[in-house]
Amino acid sequence: MTGNMGRWQPRMFRGGLGLLSLVALLAVGCAARDATPQMVARQLTDQELDLLQVRVSEVASVGRVVRVRGHIVNSHPEEVHGVIYRVRFYHSKIAESRILQTEKIPRPQLRIKPGERRIVNFNVESMYINLKVGTNFGVDAIPMNLGGQPITPPDGW
Repeated sequence: MTGNMGRWQPRMFRGGLGLLSLVALLAVGCAARDATPQMVARQLTDQELDLLQVRVSEVASVGRVVRVRGHIVNSHPEEVHGVIYRVRFYHSKIAESRILQTEKIPRPQLRIKPGERRIVNFNVESMYINLKVGTNFGVDAIPMNLGGQPITPPDGW
């Protein structure tokens, strides 16, 4: 027995060509993984916007801070991952209900299964809440991600 006859080497790793082939295979595998299609955000229809319902049960104000309590119900057939609450303050005495202020409160960790009810609990600051001329407010919500697909808020939302 002379030479390398007694030592076994896998055929793929003999010489530089086998190593080059291994590097090429790894590069192709990494490139294929990066080429996966990205999720495209979708926009909800008007009917779908109403499926995430917010019910306010308690409102308390201390100075300019408004404490809002209530619950949210997911009526969508898919699970909601993350919610953006929108609070709008408006004049109730004006015929066109002019919006005075809009605040958006994101809750990206909130998960709501279909039909599930979760607690709403947040504070918002507004200089309009203590006006004696009839300031009202409304709370609505939109999902950030619905059934694993990102959601784009509608124009003007």
